[in-house]
Amino acid sequence: CQYEMNYYNESQLSLYDIIHDYYNRYLSNSTFLTCYIHLQCIRGPSPLCINWREICDERVNCIDGKFDEEHCWQLEINECNDNEYRCTNGQCIPKSFFRDNRDIPDCIDTSDEYGIEDSRPSECYGGEPSFKCEDIGYTFYTLLNVCDGFVEVIPKRIEGKIETDETECEQWSCNNIYTYCDGIWNCPRGEDEIGCYSFSKLNCSLDHHLCVLPNRNRLVCLSIEKINDDVIDTENNHVFLNKTNTVLSKLTILETPQKHQHKCHRGLDLRVWLNDEKNLTTKNTCLCPPSYYGNQCQYENQQVSLTIKFQALSDSWSTLFAIIISLIDGSEERIIRSYEQFTYLSSRDCKIKFNIYLLYLTRPKDLTQNYQIHIDIYEKMSLIYRGSLLYPIKFSFLPVQRLAYIAIIPRHNEKLQSCSNSHCIHGKCIAYYNNPQNNTFCQCYPGWSGRYCAIPYTCTCSSDSICIGVSAYNRSICICPINKFGYQCLIAKTICQMNNNLTCQHGGQCIPADEYMSTSNKKFSCICPKGYSGDRCEIVDNKIILTFEDYMVLSQSIFIHFIAMTSILTGIARRRN
Repeated sequence: CQYEMNYYNESQLSLYDIIHDYYNRYLSNSTFLTCYIHLQCIRGPSPLCINWREICDERVNCIDGKFDEEHCWQLEINECNDNEYRCTNGQCIPKSFFRDNRDIPDCIDTSDEYGIEDSRPSECYGGEPSFKCEDIGYTFYTLLNVCDGFVEVIPKRIEGKIETDETECEQWSCNNIYTYCDGIWNCPRGEDEIGCYSFSKLNCSLDHHLCVLPNRNRLVCLSIEKINDDVIDTENNHVFLNKTNTVLSKLTILETPQKHQHKCHRGLDLRVWLNDEKNLTTKNTCLCPPSYYGNQCQYENQQVSLTIKFQALSDSWSTLFAIIISLIDGSEERIIRSYEQFTYLSSRDCKIKFNIYLLYLTRPKDLTQNYQIHIDIYEKMSLIYRGSLLYPIKFSFLPVQRLAYIAIIPRHNEKLQSCSNSHCIHGKCIAYYNNPQNNTFCQCYPGWSGRYCAIPYTCTCSSDSICIGVSAYNRSICICPINKFGYQCLIAKTICQMNNNLTCQHGGQCIPADEYMSTSNKKFSCICPKGYSGDRCEIVDNKIILTFEDYMVLSQSIFIHFIAMTSILTGIARRRN
C-alpha cells in the first residue's frame, strides 16, 4: 500500500468507516483561512482573502472594486419554468424538491428548506465534509447583523418611522453580549475581541490585541491605539495589522485552533511511502475533499455540485441501468472534464436524489467555454444504449454551481430520434432525449472522440465491455458487463456466481453491489420476479387468482375492488373479555 493513515482501528471495515470515524472523533473547530483565488479581489490586508460564498451576496467585499458583484444581475433577471421553484438567489430547482428534505437543501442559498429564522445545522460545524454542508452559502440574518454597516432587513414602517437593522445604532454598542468574542470585529478597533484568545500563553493587556506574525506563526501583542491609525505596523517587514474598512466575517479571520489541529483543513492527513524496503516516507500529504485543493486544502475549488433524481416508466421498473454523467465543454475536442458512473435500479433507487461532484480540468476554469452536463444511459445487463440527456450550465461566473434536476429515462424500445449531421465522421448523429433547443451530438464509434468523432484514441476496455469515450487524462471510459468491474472492466465479480440459494431465491436476478452507491456491507441485491419479494426474494407475496367460466361474456375493461372487512362487534367482545 502506498498510502498510510494513522487513525485506523480494527472496527473499521471500509474507507468510508475510516473517514466517518475520523471526523466524528476530531471535530474541526478551526476557522482555518481558506481562499478563493480565482477572482481579482483585494479583500483586505494579508492574509485576508475572498471566500466564494461572498460572491453575489449583495455586498461589495472587494475593497478594490465591485468584482465580486459584477455579473450577479444575471441571477436577478433569471426566470424559472412553471414546474420549477425559484431560489432566493435566482436559480431554479424542480418544484417537487421544495421542502422535501430539510437535511439537504437544493438551493445554494438554502431558501428551499430553511427560513430566515433558521441557523446552519449544527453538524455542519467541524463535522465530516458533506454535500449538504460544504457547498452551501448560508446567509441568515442574526443579531450579529445588527448595526454592522449593511442593511439586511427589508425597511418597515414602525410607528411612523422607517426602520431597518441599521437604524438607531447609536443605542447599540458594538461590544455587547452578542458580539463579544464571536470571532468578528464589530467595533472599529476590535474592542469586542480583546482577551478572547484563551489558548495563548502570551497574556496581552486589556488594551492590546493578540496578533500573528504571518510567516513565522509567532504571537505578539499590538496596542489598540495602533489599529486604524493610517500607519502600517511591521516587524522585520511583516505586516501585523493594517487599516481596513471591511467588516470581517468568520470565514476570513485567521485563528489558531484550540483542540486537534487539522493540518489539512477539511482533508485527511496521509503518509506516502516511497520505498517499502528502506522504510522511507515523504512528508505527510493531504487528501482534500472536492470543495478544496492545495497542499493543505487551503484553496476553494471551482466545481459543479449536481443533485439529480431519475424516473423510469413502468416497463423499466426492474431494469438495471448504467448511468454516466459527464462535464463536457464546447470545444472541437469536446473534452470530458470529469465524470461519474453508477448503476440505477428504479425499484431500488426511485426515491434517491444522487449527489455528484464534477470538477473542472483546469484552475481556473476556462470562462470562454460553454460547459454542459451530458448523461448517457445504458442497460447494464445487455449493454444496450437507451439514450442521452443534456443540461446546460448557466452563470459561468459563479465559482460553485449547485444544480438540481429530474431526469426521465427513455422507455424500452423507444425509437431514438436520429438526425442528419454530415460532420459526424466516425460516429452517428443522435438527438438528446430531453432535447433542449433541439440539440444533437455525435455518438462516436469505439476508438474515436471529439465533437465530430475525428480524434483517434486507443480503447483499453475489455473485449466484453463498451468503450464510450476517453477522459481528459486519456483514460478510456468503459461500461462493464454485470460480472466485471474496474476502470478497464478486467476484474471479475464472483459474488453472483455462487449457489443461488446463498444469493437470490426463486429465480431472482443477482446484482453485485455498486461501491459508488452503497455505504453498507451488502455484497449484492436481488431483482425479484413477480410474486416474490424480500432482500433475497425469499418472501412469497399474497395473491388472489380470479378465473371465469368459458361461457361468460367479459367486457374489455373490468374494475376489481378489494375491500377489507372488520367486525366492530368482534372487537368490542374482545375488549370485554
